[in-house]
Amino acid sequence: MAQGWIYGIVVGGFLVVVLAVFALYRCFRRNKLAAADGDYKASLQSPQENQTKVPIQSSPVDPPSTALFPELVPFRIQHSDIQFLRQITRGQYGNTWYGQYNNRPVAVKVSSPWDDYAFHMAKQIQVMARIQSPNIVCFLGATWTSANDLSAVVEYMPGGSLRKLLDNPKVKLSWPVEKINVALDIAKALAYLHSLTPSLVIRELHSWKILLTDTMVAKLSNFRLDQKYAVEPTMCCAIPLTERWIAPEVILGEDFTEAPAVYSFGVILSEFDKREIPFGDIRSNAEVISKIARGILKPAFRPTCPAPVRRVADACLQFDPSLRPSSAQVVEMLEQAKLALNQPISDDVVEASEIV
Repeated sequence: MAQGWIYGIVVGGFLVVVLAVFALYRCFRRNKLAAADGDYKASLQSPQENQTKVPIQSSPVDPPSTALFPELVPFRIQHSDIQFLRQITRGQYGNTWYGQYNNRPVAVKVSSPWDDYAFHMAKQIQVMARIQSPNIVCFLGATWTSANDLSAVVEYMPGGSLRKLLDNPKVKLSWPVEKINVALDIAKALAYLHSLTPSLVIRELHSWKILLTDTMVAKLSNFRLDQKYAVEPTMCCAIPLTERWIAPEVILGEDFTEAPAVYSFGVILSEFDKREIPFGDIRSNAEVISKIARGILKPAFRPTCPAPVRRVADACLQFDPSLRPSSAQVVEMLEQAKLALNQPISDDVVEASEIV
């Protein structure tokens, strides 16, 4: 009996520590986003109107506002050249609109006009401008009329998010074709970001931040610069349960490398396999976080998950970050898995024959 009490106290104490560390991490991140930069603070104004209104359409000749963001002038699109048609999403750090630019559909990410977010948005745009990958949403330019409406114009992804696709029971997906191809797209995006000099490190990766074209090509979207070389998906706090994709070392507050993104990718492989939110049978987010941090909870896979895919997932989900493969190695492993899945005679093909 006494041992049971002691065990309960130890586990409870560990849970309190883990949650405290994670709460401090979240608080630290929010405070960094709200930190003022002196050059921008004076020019930002408090919001006077609700953010759901259509962004102001400027006159045929936009006002001379190049002094606000001189580093973004090479990427500037005239605000009057963009048609804002409808709002797609609304988040803590800004809204996203569907529109038209040069007769092509675009998504326009409008920053929030408070908390000096324009400063962080400007840094994000500079990062986006240096990225050229077929598996990352294409950056087209930046637009603004004042310090309160800095926006990034990117290609529109008509297929929606990966999470939306997996939630649709009418869409049938198989490992040898659709699932492995989308998984490769995601891994290639990570490998590209990690190959840059300096490398860009994704803090949180989950299925809401992976968008699809109408031909089911996957592209990474909605990340922002949060630290010197760390990229973080935007508006993640508006998405529920995103902690379920986070690596144990992130929960414990360790420094970021590319390893946490590889872990999150392993979680996404589980999503592909089961088409369910990770740990959907556990309602308590605190319980999930505590068990992930202790290494006693990992995403589940169906018994019919192809062995080549499971090997990749198990490698990505190693508790020790140093034991996980690099993102470039993940791409190689997936390429080999794709070949194995499409062999004409293979036990793996039999395992993968089920379409879910």
